[in-house]
Amino acid sequence: MKQWKSTEVDQKAYNEYAAQHPVQNRIGHTIYLSGINWFVRINRMAKKANPGCALITTPPVKDTVFPLVMGVTVSASASPESVIVEPIKFGDYVEGMRLEVIATRPLSYGVSCPMGFRSIGVYDPSLSDAIDVTADYVARFGQLTSGMKIFVRLRLLMPTGERTGLFSGSTVVH
Repeated sequence: MKQWKSTEVDQKAYNEYAAQHPVQNRIGHTIYLSGINWFVRINRMAKKANPGCALITTPPVKDTVFPLVMGVTVSASASPESVIVEPIKFGDYVEGMRLEVIATRPLSYGVSCPMGFRSIGVYDPSLSDAIDVTADYVARFGQLTSGMKIFVRLRLLMPTGERTGLFSGSTVVH
């Protein structure tokens, strides 16, 4: 709140941005966030994409064109341990873009409606189409077990604080 109330933040611009950028809530209804909600959201996402970035005092002037993501392919193995995430995308990654991976702990094979997603890391997708998240996954959830199911969601983040929606995938650990 201190930062929002400072004179360096363009509250009017954030309020105008909020009026022009509706979002979908969890049940699919279109809602409008307030200027302060956008200020917090944009700065939180920018810090995830680049932890050393400065405070973003004005919202983006023009919207970023993200690659079109159609889903995510996930593969996992217990021996040797590996968890590989690969976005199914069309288009190129923009410089500075990051990929946030959110996952569940290994669940029973029969689970079809997972809960308990946790962020396991933010990665540079321009380095490779397939991203090895094994070390971060194992550090967060422990050893992989054959026959268990892993659910993964991902989203693209920009240093401007913009982001895509979540894209989901799952796999059974082999």
